[in-house]
Amino acid sequence: MPKKHAAKPAVPVKSAAARDLYLYYCITKENTDAAAIYQALLQAGADAELWDELQILEIVMEGGSMDLERISDFDSDADQEFLRSHQVQSVYAVTLPETLLQDAGRWFQVLTAFGFICSDTEDFMPVIAP
Repeated sequence: MPKKHAAKPAVPVKSAAARDLYLYYCITKENTDAAAIYQALLQAGADAELWDELQILEIVMEGGSMDLERISDFDSDADQEFLRSHQVQSVYAVTLPETLLQDAGRWFQVLTAFGFICSDTEDFMPVIAP
């Protein structure tokens, strides 16, 4: 049974000592809930937590965490066109501190089983695909 908590900030809160956070998107072509991603991460050996009702995941790593939150707030026409052209059904914001970028590749590979990872840029490039 997944561990559940009543409240957790959707986005990590920066303190004076916080490192730069990087934002990526996990894009899926099927309606993928956080529980399915959570199960795949556990099978791959991740130390992960799930807040199912909020569609939020945390992957605990040495030195911090990588957080995933299901989102739907892409407002620009260009963003909407990207989502339509790639037949996107689910989008998860993926945030992690710069210091974890090197170690995050293992978990990005797990996430690409559900679709692809893209950057928070104008054209969503570069893309990490399976």
